[in-house]
Amino acid sequence: MVVVSSSLLSSCVGPREPTRTSRTAIEQLLLSQAITRSVKHLSSPVPSGQPVVVEIAGFPHDRSLLQASFATPQIISPITPPEPQVVRHEASDLPVMQGKIEARLGELGFPLRIRGEETRYLFRVVVEALGTEQGKFFFGMPPVQSVLIPFALPQITIFEEQRQQAYARFTIDVYDVRTGELVRSTAWYEGSAFYNQYTVLFFFSFRWSDLVATPCTSYSCT
Repeated sequence: MVVVSSSLLSSCVGPREPTRTSRTAIEQLLLSQAITRSVKHLSSPVPSGQPVVVEIAGFPHDRSLLQASFATPQIISPITPPEPQVVRHEASDLPVMQGKIEARLGELGFPLRIRGEETRYLFRVVVEALGTEQGKFFFGMPPVQSVLIPFALPQITIFEEQRQQAYARFTIDVYDVRTGELVRSTAWYEGSAFYNQYTVLFFFSFRWSDLVATPCTSYSCT
């Protein structure tokens, strides 16, 4: 009884750590919402109406992103082998951010161009942070396996919290394609979103999130 009583008063606080699994639907919604909130405050760093091209650079998941620069075209010769092309991880989140930034620039009146087309400005988006974190708090008795009794005691949850948060932050460097000069660097833009799940007194569960739309927002959902 002493062991059980002391276990009931135990709690576990898990530090926030990056999620290492494939993107779930909730994680994708969190990232999309964080990106949307970071992009909506994007203002025009140069006069609109000029054609632009957008490049994006960020930290990869598990390998380097190799991408030839738009402003410095690659020169191929028999002596110098060609540089590797873009290497992207299947779960890369950078194309989503690039798409939303391009849509925002279109709203601001910038005609978009692709590589090889005539353009005036190069918008190089530097992603400083883009990802999700998770954390857990538990108060109750964890599952107990004892050699003294022939069965295991199940987990008894008094209070449990599971937290997920997405964060996005980026800056933009604007270059004049004709001269290669840096025209302007913007301040950073950032956005975040969270999705938390709670369990109280064994089986009463509810969720809380700042997502615009979530799969389940009712306090009675499980």
